[in-house]
Amino acid sequence: MASSEEGAPPIEAKMEMKREPDAEPPSVPAASLAAPEEKVVPNGASPTVPVKTQEAKEEGRGGARTVAIDGGDVKEKLDRLFSYWDSCYGVEGDSWHGVDAFVILVGKASEEEEGKAEQMQMWLTGFQFPETLFVFTRTGEWWVLTSPKKLEHLRQVESCREGIFLLSRADGLPEAMEKIHQAIGRAAAAAGKNADEASIGCLQQSASLSQGGGFGQQVSDSLLRKFTESNRSKFVDDGIVATMAVHTRVEIENIRSASVVCVAMVKTQIVNRIETVLDNEQQESHAAIADLAEKLLKDGKQIEKLREKRNIDPSEVDLLYSNVQSGDVFDLRASAQPTNANLSQSEGSIIVSLGVKYKELCAAVARTLLLNGTKEQKEVYSFTFELLNYVISLLKPGASFSSIYADARAFVEEKKPALADHLLKMVGHCMGLEYRSNSLVLNAKNSKSVVERGMVFNISVGFSHLTTAKGKNYAIWLADTVLLPKEEGAAPVVLTDGTSKVLRHVSYELEDAEEEPAEKKDKASADDKKRAKEETTKGADDPERQKKKSVATKQKDSSRVKEKEKETRKAATTGGAISATILNNAESVILKDRLRRRTGSQAATAQQEAEERDERQRQLRKKKSEQLRLRFEEEKDGGGLERKKKEGKKMEDIKCFSGPEGFPRDVKANKLYVDFKSESLLVPIHGSHLPFHLSTVKNVTCSEAQGDSSGSSSVSGKNKAPFYVLRINFQVPGSQTLTLKGEENPLPDLSGKPDTVFIKELMFKSEDGRHLQTIFRTIKEQLKRVKQKALEDDVAGEVTEQDKLILNRSGRRVLLKDLMIRPNIAPGMRKLIGALEAHTNGLRFTVNTRGQIDQVDITYSNIKHAMFQPCERELIVLIHFHLKSAIMVGKKRTQDVQFYTEAGTQTDDLDNRR
Repeated sequence: MASSEEGAPPIEAKMEMKREPDAEPPSVPAASLAAPEEKVVPNGASPTVPVKTQEAKEEGRGGARTVAIDGGDVKEKLDRLFSYWDSCYGVEGDSWHGVDAFVILVGKASEEEEGKAEQMQMWLTGFQFPETLFVFTRTGEWWVLTSPKKLEHLRQVESCREGIFLLSRADGLPEAMEKIHQAIGRAAAAAGKNADEASIGCLQQSASLSQGGGFGQQVSDSLLRKFTESNRSKFVDDGIVATMAVHTRVEIENIRSASVVCVAMVKTQIVNRIETVLDNEQQESHAAIADLAEKLLKDGKQIEKLREKRNIDPSEVDLLYSNVQSGDVFDLRASAQPTNANLSQSEGSIIVSLGVKYKELCAAVARTLLLNGTKEQKEVYSFTFELLNYVISLLKPGASFSSIYADARAFVEEKKPALADHLLKMVGHCMGLEYRSNSLVLNAKNSKSVVERGMVFNISVGFSHLTTAKGKNYAIWLADTVLLPKEEGAAPVVLTDGTSKVLRHVSYELEDAEEEPAEKKDKASADDKKRAKEETTKGADDPERQKKKSVATKQKDSSRVKEKEKETRKAATTGGAISATILNNAESVILKDRLRRRTGSQAATAQQEAEERDERQRQLRKKKSEQLRLRFEEEKDGGGLERKKKEGKKMEDIKCFSGPEGFPRDVKANKLYVDFKSESLLVPIHGSHLPFHLSTVKNVTCSEAQGDSSGSSSVSGKNKAPFYVLRINFQVPGSQTLTLKGEENPLPDLSGKPDTVFIKELMFKSEDGRHLQTIFRTIKEQLKRVKQKALEDDVAGEVTEQDKLILNRSGRRVLLKDLMIRPNIAPGMRKLIGALEAHTNGLRFTVNTRGQIDQVDITYSNIKHAMFQPCERELIVLIHFHLKSAIMVGKKRTQDVQFYTEAGTQTDDLDNRR
């Protein structure tokens, strides 16, 4: 059964942390810094979560950090507060009616969930200030009474606007209270009242501070009690909530970031896991899938994407709630907890809902997935999508919240009257520091609140307690975070539109492979029973007939058993391979319904096809001739593709190291050294190492010689110890590898530099042959790597990027299994078997190589020719694609790709080594 959001119990906090920007020093005991326990928010229908408070605590201890408060943001919010207050001052029944001043009082810091006073401080300054008094007067004044240390933090906003007064508790409470009373009296006088007639507003939580002792009780006794006893105080909670509902530019950007995190959690963590569970027919509980949402914050790749999109800081993200529902029971509330029941594999709906806070500002999203959805369910989903867009279109400045709900219900009653009684009791609510406030809900009763620009809504529409024709319970729920921009005339913007709501993207059709054989089996069984009954009736009176029938039945059953055993042994012997008999009859068994054959009608149109083919050939010849003409003209002018390929990087631009600090530290004196990181050879010359980039080396040789390594001749005539010679040849003008001229030659131009010459070769002699051999092998290997890397970069640069593959998330999967690919993805590995799957705009081949998944994507728009080779007189079946633009298969650039499988009987596999 499903229930609506109205009257929802509070959400259990998923995460609660305290962020203290500067006031608490390193010397604080460890026990006082422990994170508070998770609590259930005791706030009726308001699913709020304790936020990460940014507290500026008492002074007197060292190690404080600077608290940065945005003065421009504070000024914008104060202007909004006083303007809204002034517009509601004379409105009868409004919480601001007749209020000359209002008080925000916060007592000692505690681990209790925050109230409206703490939220007001967070909204205005971005931080929380325990044991602090804020007093606002209708004349535009803001009075602050707090400790000297916190006062220093607030002085940075003192000049952002006129009328900001900061009072220190160190100067004495009576003197400060006297100044505040005088300010309240001036506000009353501005409204034509006496000082004794002034009225103040306060929050409901202020009553709990009057008996708590400390600063809170002192302020309550000296300020609030006077107005409370004379009935000149009233609660202004709803007015403050309405004031905070309109967001500034900074807040809107944070809500956008929260929406991006919402979408990422739903798409990459929850929906992906649901698809995997359904595809593999696994058993996994709703709670386990819902808990995956927070894993996004531990995924390095996903965090990097979030930083690229919105520069999102993962430490600022809090998960409000996460839920997955399926089966027969649905609870369409944000506060609903995920159950331990497994995800349903049968037809119906799967509902995913998630809420996130980023820098204390909320965003939420809800989606419904249909599993083997019936026509009725798909119609209801499409109508819910239509209703969601209709409600979003109703978000216009000045529209009352109750009128939006009334129009939505009227829309349902007109289009789908049968669904009217199943509509949720509200179609959304405002969001900000609070996930939802009872005074800002889009329902039938809230006629006081009106839509304003700068508000952010969680538009939530759904239908509960729905039943299919077969009696299956289901529900449909869609919710988005929607911003009404401040720009005049701007339409509402859906911030969570990154996760699709289109029916074809959320509808999944799972194929039951055994359904059809079971039906055939049941039908055959029914036919056998029918025939047996007829024969029994006909031969009931004939004993001889019954005897013959019994013998024939036994012989038939025995024959079937023997035939089945024979097939089983044969399959076991061949390992499941196709037999020669089946292979010979492949035309009639395998390919009868798949191969394209020429019929009489095709032969009749052969002449027409030949004419069309000739016309295409003429057009192709004309096109190719034009391409050749343009190419030759480019080459004639000194351009062309071939020349561009030959134009490489100039050697004089190559740098091994940017400075001496880049030299490797493990270089030994008078020793050759190869640095892999910089791809350079360090040569000892006159006691110092001179670096040569390996791209300047042409080749290297190492040989053994007899005689004195010093170069002097042998005098004694005896054989001297052998020594080794390492010869390093460099690229110089005139070498066979560099015959290019002009700009195509990578060597520097030395014309006009008579004192500069090229080094052609360096030769080193040593009796330590082991070291020279090591250097020789290392240089050879690095030269190969440098050339291979340059080749791969050139090949990759020639590849044209294809369109992004759009995965098929609805309908039956079109899949070919046990295929191999040419060219091979992993060189040196033979017979890599994978699967080729058809998607919306292309094909994807997936194969497991060396423990990792490799993929090759081919879009339909990039296929120029597709050829299918059947296994007629062949032992393989293949599909060949000739592409318009080359793609990378592994590390190879190719324009032709083949997928094939063996269809013959495999007797000896020579690839299996023993």
